[in-house]
Amino acid sequence: MPDLLLHSLTELREVLLPVVEAVRPRRIVEIGSESGGFTELLLGWAREHGAHLVTIDPAPADYVRQIAQRNAKSHTLVLDKSPGALAGIAPADLYVIDGDHNYYTVFAELESIHRQTGGRAVSILHDVGWPCARRDQYCDPLGLPPEHVHPYDFERGLTLGESGVVVGGFRGNGNWAPALVEGGARNGVLTAIEDFRTKQPGYQLAVVPAVFGVGVLYPDEHVAAGELAASLAPCHENAVLARLEENRLRNYLRVIALQDHIASLESAQKSALAELSSTVRSLEAQRDAQLEGRRGAEARIRELEALLREAEAREGRPLLGRVVDRLRGRG
Repeated sequence: MPDLLLHSLTELREVLLPVVEAVRPRRIVEIGSESGGFTELLLGWAREHGAHLVTIDPAPADYVRQIAQRNAKSHTLVLDKSPGALAGIAPADLYVIDGDHNYYTVFAELESIHRQTGGRAVSILHDVGWPCARRDQYCDPLGLPPEHVHPYDFERGLTLGESGVVVGGFRGNGNWAPALVEGGARNGVLTAIEDFRTKQPGYQLAVVPAVFGVGVLYPDEHVAAGELAASLAPCHENAVLARLEENRLRNYLRVIALQDHIASLESAQKSALAELSSTVRSLEAQRDAQLEGRRGAEARIRELEALLREAEAREGRPLLGRVVDRLRGRG
């Protein structure tokens, strides 16, 4: 339901492009490109300002591949997973983290960025709000160290106010799996950011509570720290935006519930039609068998009529009428 569910960072371009402007990066690294909407915005800024964009994505959309091929001087596409891919590329001034939304991956990405840049880079992180703030989401849980993976479920989904998982709800339909339980240690994107800040003091975090939540993490001593703080202040933990986001999510969850109900009704209707069709076929088969039996009986009666006529002719006595009446149930 791409037109109904706002989920792309492009929906926050009026908030995030001023962040890019404030940082004035010579090099941008994007982790996760989804359908390529925000990739295109970043690439447009990079071309205009003589910067270079690197996109890390193990399985990018065809559109992302195409724009990378068309803009080879300004855009490099790395077909690999982070955080491992970060070690193989040059450090950047700005990072956009929108890949696998789980504690292990995000914490490792932030650690790698801090180490490579000496704590001087700015990071934009998506999905710091519900449902990933305090709950891991796994696209490829088998590709992560087992000890860092919470129990998960690819079938069941999530709903507001429920710390577990539910039948239905917001779900990945096989594309991603949520952790079975929300909260607790080492669980969720926002938890990873908070733990990183505890380990590496000296960063500020601004949170925009809209479109699944966006965080902007920047060093206290960054040259643009004041400009970033001023730009993000109106949206940072804005109560009105938070209420609108909750309302949006509740409405979307209601749409999902209605769609599931319609799908259930359609499934029941399909089953009922299949049962009815089977019953009709059975009745038709019984009717055909009865008709065939009747045709066979009448053919036999005609044979007997012929035999009786022959016998009557031989005997010279009227036998046919009485026998036929008995055969037809009239005698």
